[in-house]
Amino acid sequence: QRGKFPGKLNVSSNRRLKSTFVYKLYNLHVGVSASKAQLKLHSCIIHKMGTLLKEVWKTLFSLLILVNASHQASFSSSSSESPISRLSVTSHITLRYAQTEVESLVKNPSNSAREVEFSMFLPDSAFISFFSMTINDEEQVAKVMEKKEAVEKFNNAKQLGIGAGLVSQNERDSNKFSISTNIEGGHKVVFKLKYEELLERRNGQYEHAININPEGIVEDLKVEVFINESLPISSLSVPELKHTNELDFARSSESKEAKVTQKEGSSEAHILYAPDKKVQRAAGESGVSGQFLVRYDVDRKGQDNEVQVIDGYFVHFFAPENLKRLPKHTVFVLDISGSMQGEKIVQLKDAMFTILDDMTEEDFFSIIVFSSRVQTWSSYELENLDKDSLTEPVVIQATEHNKKIAINYVNNLNEGGGTNINDAMLMGIELADMATKEELLPSNTKSMIIFLTDGQPTSGERNGQNIRQNVKDRNTNKIPIFGLAFGRDSDFSLMKEISREADS
Repeated sequence: QRGKFPGKLNVSSNRRLKSTFVYKLYNLHVGVSASKAQLKLHSCIIHKMGTLLKEVWKTLFSLLILVNASHQASFSSSSSESPISRLSVTSHITLRYAQTEVESLVKNPSNSAREVEFSMFLPDSAFISFFSMTINDEEQVAKVMEKKEAVEKFNNAKQLGIGAGLVSQNERDSNKFSISTNIEGGHKVVFKLKYEELLERRNGQYEHAININPEGIVEDLKVEVFINESLPISSLSVPELKHTNELDFARSSESKEAKVTQKEGSSEAHILYAPDKKVQRAAGESGVSGQFLVRYDVDRKGQDNEVQVIDGYFVHFFAPENLKRLPKHTVFVLDISGSMQGEKIVQLKDAMFTILDDMTEEDFFSIIVFSSRVQTWSSYELENLDKDSLTEPVVIQATEHNKKIAINYVNNLNEGGGTNINDAMLMGIELADMATKEELLPSNTKSMIIFLTDGQPTSGERNGQNIRQNVKDRNTNKIPIFGLAFGRDSDFSLMKEISREADS
């Protein structure tokens, strides 16, 4: 098939499975031609193009699909969702590069038009490569328009009762793909979404995550993952659905519903997850919901690296084992504002126990707590104190005794007050710089900042852009900043940008 959208987006394909994408974004032209095999090789060009498009898409564009219906129908303002009859997710992973296709069938059994929303949370590193909507057996492929024009055409189509879909980007949920769709009475619509991502190796394994949230019982629900690697698969795990983003340090049990097919020593595997209605109802009124995870690694046969070459392109994998652990100085910046009460403060304490307990005597740490005010913690009970110093130490060696004193302090923290993110960030950077400048650390020890918060700034500087600029101006030594924001009230985008600008 072939679809043309003059000046906006051209997508063409033929039986040889060759694809060409040419995007024209105002005065910006980006073009690339690649085969499917090259895409599977994690072509850096494709990956960077996808990242660029994703960023431009966030701020400038919405996708619009207008369906030329054969007749008009009156529009109903009913916001009730049409039932999802089929939801199919298929992922093909080759050479640690995943291509995922989502297909959803939604019906409107009523006599009047209804508006429904199809949404999908994508992994942070993923980019969309295809989207279409099929009504009356006619597939319409999405095209790119300026946001204002797209909204106007979508609203006009709704008023006329014509099937239409508008893809928008929610700044708060920057990785959420959603489309509001007007379905005529007695009709059905099939959504097709394809996204791609390069899997990164963390903690000795690759992880592929698929977000499932049909918000109801689905007659035909299926998730399939096909793995085809160049080396034998050494480990493969499919845990139970992850239902929340809560910090959980316990090992997850294996999924009872997922069927894994893999021959010992093989480089291929097949995972099928197809819960029937009984299993879905047992999960709750909204059916199954959460992250479907596949974790695996390959047998490198004692070699730390691997090179793959296909069609003139190559990719070089590095996965060195038994690397020497580098000593570190970790500055913990902990939010103890009023909004942290309840389970959040418990999670913070659990996280601190786990991290501190894992440190060795070669490591150092500092603790800053903040609400409306910011303060640095220390104690005369700590060992290895400088007897000539009149002040308590703020850079603390991670001995067993000192870790015990610190954990006891954290466990007795109480929440209250506002959220002064700006001053807390600046204090963390100042402390890390001071530790290096005053030679409080061994020469081979590097500092980093771990910032934990659950809210938006409510005290001190409250403008996110100003906070971001203040941190950037102060962090001249590019100290890595790792932000952990949790809860719906958190400013995720602010944490991401601060970490990115610190090259974390």
